[in-house]
Amino acid sequence: MTIYKRNTSLFFVLFTILSADETDPYQLPVFNISRTLGSITIDGHLDDVGWQSTNVINNFLEVMPGENIPPIVRTEAFVTYDSKNFYVAIKCYDDPKNIRAQISKRDRIYNDDYAGFYIDTYGDANRAVEFQVNALGIQGDSQTVGTNEDQSFDMIFSSAGIITEEGYQVEVAVPFSSLRFPDKVEQTWRFSVFRSLPRNDFKRKMASFRMDRNNPCNLCQFGYLKGVSGIKSSRSIELLPSMVGTQSGELDSNNVFQENDFNSDLALGIKIPIGQTTTIEVAINPDFSQIEADVTQFDVNNNFALSYPERRPFFNEGSDLFSAGGHEWQPNIKPVYTRSINDPSLAIKILGRVGKTDYGMISALDEESGIVVPFENGSEIVAPGKSLVNVLRLKHSLDNSSYIGGVITDRRYETGSGTNIGADGVYYFNQNIFINWQAFASMTQEPNDTSLSTEINGSKFGADSLTSDFDGEEYNGHQMFLRLTRSTRNSRFNCFVAEKTPTFRVDT
Repeated sequence: MTIYKRNTSLFFVLFTILSADETDPYQLPVFNISRTLGSITIDGHLDDVGWQSTNVINNFLEVMPGENIPPIVRTEAFVTYDSKNFYVAIKCYDDPKNIRAQISKRDRIYNDDYAGFYIDTYGDANRAVEFQVNALGIQGDSQTVGTNEDQSFDMIFSSAGIITEEGYQVEVAVPFSSLRFPDKVEQTWRFSVFRSLPRNDFKRKMASFRMDRNNPCNLCQFGYLKGVSGIKSSRSIELLPSMVGTQSGELDSNNVFQENDFNSDLALGIKIPIGQTTTIEVAINPDFSQIEADVTQFDVNNNFALSYPERRPFFNEGSDLFSAGGHEWQPNIKPVYTRSINDPSLAIKILGRVGKTDYGMISALDEESGIVVPFENGSEIVAPGKSLVNVLRLKHSLDNSSYIGGVITDRRYETGSGTNIGADGVYYFNQNIFINWQAFASMTQEPNDTSLSTEINGSKFGADSLTSDFDGEEYNGHQMFLRLTRSTRNSRFNCFVAEKTPTFRVDT
């Protein structure tokens, strides 16, 4: 009887948690828009004919730090579109003497007055792109998967901002070629407009929706944008040829300047649309020298390998698909880390969507591969040379930020290989209770060249049956993670189980 009572009590507690009635008390707003009747020039001025017939969004609330209270300043937004672009204008009223704005680099506007908007083109609260513009028109952008925000993500869009006697106003045009959206006539997107107001050492944030702090999923609370119809993404073939040349010289022993030979590299990028939702992209000897440099990380006495954000355009587009982890979830492992593809001489990427299922594939020939060899108290990096990398990802979106996905990765060295196969997902029982999970298996064959592992030879792992020497050993491993979470504004409950074997490896 004692065992029966304990089991019954445990079942009752879990049943109570999972079946609690925590419905959304707020009705989601609906924004109805129409196609513009005239042209729009992105210059910050809102006197174009194209703006004259647009509806006004003016039901803003202060959502931080105030909780859905009337804002201290007035904000108006205007939304429309034509055959090529999605347009948003935001008029922010305030004393112009109080406005903070500076000419800065992209994504460096967050201490300024700025306004922007989110778009979730599939309406499933799994992914949204965010566009921000400060009072002088400087851009910021990011993408949000669940609540994991990626500010390394960059979009192509036009913007302008001006300070006026009434405050400031910004104007944005997003080409439909920059967005991924369903292949259907009538579009229904999730949409939200916001404004950031930095004053008196703290920031206020206004938004076009009521934020329920009892609901940890912000994307689930966005309003719906209706009225966009008959649009097509630009499906033209893109070619990006480039050439990089270098020449150096130095003074010889006679103090005469000697020039070295001129060196040049040719590169070519090709993007080919297949249908309305699939794209094939090819990069031949790509040059990433113009990409924003990585922020220097302090690595003195750091026992573990550093991780850097992905800013290379070829790998940046679609990075949300190849990531694993959703709302409030930093995954136990990252099955795909594209920065491990150091120097691709040839790379192919396919991205697409069928219904609610996204799919993606990356195949690359890496000229300078690296293997991270993990130990209990640190890791070492070994460079075995060339490798062929393949990644396949499927992700099926469910409602309200839930999804289930699978991934296969494979890296082939000249004398070794590493393969991973697994699945991950998030499922919401209601707005406050959800589970997230991942499970992966790895199959590893070490390179058969002990000269590569000279500095790490002699160590053992896997119940001391395997050596760290690159002597061609083969072994398998697995990893799993499961967590149940109940999250409200005043409390949070977590219960999780995790396991990882010493022989589990991720090489991609």
